[in-house]
Amino acid sequence: MTMIETAKANGLDPMTYIGSLLDELAQFPEWRKSLDLGDYLPWNYPKLMAIRDKA
Repeated sequence: MTMIETAKANGLDPMTYIGSLLDELAQFPEWRKSLDLGDYLPWNYPKLMAIRDKA
């Protein structure tokens, strides 16, 4: 399954998701652990954005 198909399957607009993902990862500090990357998967991304919107 591609990133676009996975985004669609998780109720995300693929272009918005990929654009936002690229913006976020461009600012991703090198020291962050690879485990943190799981937060950016399409099925976790809405939860991550909800947390950031509250902050």
